[in-house]
Amino acid sequence: MTPPPSDTPDPIDDLVGDYLRRVAGQTDAGPLLERIEADRRLTLSATESPRASSSRSLSRSAAWGLIAAVMLVAFLGGRYFDTSSVQAATLLKNVRTVHRRSVDRCYLVQHAPESRSGGQPPSEGSESLLWTRGDHFWSDAVVGSSRIKIGRDASGTIWLSSSPQKGIRFQANSSAIPRELTTLCQISSLTVPVLVDEVLTDFDINTDGPSDRPDGRRSVIWARLKNGRSHSFLSAAMLEVDVERNLLVRLVLWLHQPKGPGGTVTYTLIDRPAPGLQSYRLESHLDADAVIEDKSFKSSK
Repeated sequence: MTPPPSDTPDPIDDLVGDYLRRVAGQTDAGPLLERIEADRRLTLSATESPRASSSRSLSRSAAWGLIAAVMLVAFLGGRYFDTSSVQAATLLKNVRTVHRRSVDRCYLVQHAPESRSGGQPPSEGSESLLWTRGDHFWSDAVVGSSRIKIGRDASGTIWLSSSPQKGIRFQANSSAIPRELTTLCQISSLTVPVLVDEVLTDFDINTDGPSDRPDGRRSVIWARLKNGRSHSFLSAAMLEVDVERNLLVRLVLWLHQPKGPGGTVTYTLIDRPAPGLQSYRLESHLDADAVIEDKSFKSSK
């Protein structure tokens, strides 16, 4: 994923701009205007000299200057006392920049399904290792007794493999990839800039911190769906950021599905040797004589 051109609206800048406009809109200058106008009329009625008359324009300019100054103080005061969203937006912008770099990072991913009611057996959870590099990724996941690898390479092609003998590729230009596979890829890629853009689009954000810890300074960013907005599988998120490196070190996603809550997915940054760019290709996970199928889907429209 390449950075957007300079003339493309930045969702973080838009968020900050909306916040500042909201603060400005809350500043009511009406009472101040009335007081200044009353004082001006009183002065004019009590003073009939040509000097008072000629200074009328200057007084009006000074009054508007005072109004502007008072509004600016109220505006900046609002920013000072309610900066959580702006701080979170700035921090996310820095995180997005860092995670766009072509650097391998590894996360331990743990899915804890929501408990079922009525004595039904709980769904199987999963645990996987997720490697990210810019906007491509690959994951080695264990779900119950099954193991599957899934990834997206530098060209955008999605692939998966359940054994070293067989792999499947889904063409990047396919517009009808099954919803389950799309959701799995969205969840897997949420540790890269896609996460930041989605959070800024559909979620209200604020931050706690930073706080000092033995392993460095951390800030926690909370993201919750805006009123009237919806998301295909995500209801809330928590991002823990190393503020010195602008690095996402922990992420918790609260999932939902049509029938109700879908549990949580927790990502934890771990230290592993970098596997290199080739590891994001399907062929790197297959035997030399493996069978690879290329798949495409007919649009349901």
